Amino acid sequence: MSPRFLPTLVRRQRASLKATLLAPPLDVLDARIDARVLAMVDAGWLGEVAALLARGVSPELEPLRTIGYRELADVVQGRLSLDEAVPLVQTRTRQYARRQLRYFRSRFSFSGQ
Repeated sequence: MSPRFLPTLVRRQRASLKATLLAPPLDVLDARIDARVLAMVDAGWLGEVAALLARGVSPELEPLRTIGYRELADVVQGRLSLDEAVPLVQTRTRQYARRQLRYFRSRFSFSGQ
């Protein structure tokens, strides 16, 4: 359900919804994000990006401009080292997760908040 659709549905149905936001403490979230990025790199994420670029996929296409793919494309193209890229991906992913939390907290009332 899109964020725009939900308020419309509530108004049309004259319903009241209760929502619960399941969000771990930020230190736990950060640790999970960091571990997930490392696991994805260990599982061959860099090779996936290298194969896409080798097949002629442009790094300017929207899917390759997303968090992680952009930085790993820079590694493949020699603009970043993997040691530089991984912390960037982790930081940008944490920032994105925080933006998502702020978005939901600012638009919906959650029980327990």
